[in-house]
Amino acid sequence: MEKCDSVATVDITRKYKEALSRIRDDLTDNNTMACVNNSEDLTHYSSFLDFDEGVFIGELLEEILDDFDDMVKMYEHKKEEIEPTKTKIDLLIKFLQTHFPPKNDKAKVELYDILVSTRSYVTRSYTAFMREKEIKGPPMRGGFETTS
Repeated sequence: MEKCDSVATVDITRKYKEALSRIRDDLTDNNTMACVNNSEDLTHYSSFLDFDEGVFIGELLEEILDDFDDMVKMYEHKKEEIEPTKTKIDLLIKFLQTHFPPKNDKAKVELYDILVSTRSYVTRSYTAFMREKEIKGPPMRGGFETTS
């Protein structure tokens, strides 16, 4: 696929940052499903515009936010038990708003480090919830639901 020129890249980057702002607002409002939906939109938008870095980040955000959505909706928890994970995700999004796409090799390393740190933190948190928390009921989405 042919890459976008620099003018188009600036426009894509601006749109990307606007989408990140929506995700961050939804996270602040505890609207986790909207976060997932907006991250999916981010991935699709990037794909349509051949913005490979955007597709990669969008896909990673989808997975992170999907796990967080499951943590919040599927497991019994106290608000303070999810706040550290929410804060970690918010810091990633804030970083992406100011440092994406990376401008040089140092910025790429910083981006890589925060992506790894956030992805692994959310995975560990989700795994701990699966081991330690009671399930609220059938999954909100995905899988199957039983009826009586």
